[in-house]
Amino acid sequence: ALAEIDSLIAKDYRVVHELEKKALILLLSDKIDSSLMVLETALVINPNCAVAYDLIGVANLKLQEPEDALYALNRALEIDSHFVDVYNDLAGIFLKKGKLDRAVEQYRHAIEVNPNHIDALFNLANILAAQGGFGEAVGYYRRVLQVAPHLDNARFHHNFAGVLHKQGKIQEAINHYRKALKSEPDRPPSLNNLAWILATRQRNSPAIQEAVHLAEKACEKTHYKV
Repeated sequence: ALAEIDSLIAKDYRVVHELEKKALILLLSDKIDSSLMVLETALVINPNCAVAYDLIGVANLKLQEPEDALYALNRALEIDSHFVDVYNDLAGIFLKKGKLDRAVEQYRHAIEVNPNHIDALFNLANILAAQGGFGEAVGYYRRVLQVAPHLDNARFHHNFAGVLHKQGKIQEAINHYRKALKSEPDRPPSLNNLAWILATRQRNSPAIQEAVHLAEKACEKTHYKV
């Protein structure tokens, strides 16, 4: 009898797992109502499914229902306090509400659970940089690169370069702006910022020529005329 019960439980959990996957696919396709219906079914089978509550939270965020999202995400953490993605999602809610300190708190929780969580590391670095905490921000940007040394993400390299520039680490900033442009060659902010550094900090003929070229390209991509 116990073996039969165990078999039924295992079957139910497999069903719930398939429902979670289906709900996620629907959510990524912006079929939010359909996704929520699938997640409700998953919770009927397993009322303590943290993943389902997390996805409900994300769905409600997409629906611009932050309070419903907050309830669902907190419920997910009640079930599984080590569910790192939930902390990341909670931080997203607080960011939208302009509560940066609360967002920072959630990202720190995420990193406590998983020190290699790239999204939490990157997002925390961005907030700290926006608050003027450049030294600590640089530490988290560097940690991202320790976890993913070959990261090909224009936004990451652009943001990191901006903080390095503010710290006076010019050559390192140039290197990261170049990596941003390697990943996204037509990114106007990176084109402009690299042009500015080359024109104002290096001041040799090749650097000036490159700066002019980059500035012209930035203007072209933003539909301005030089």
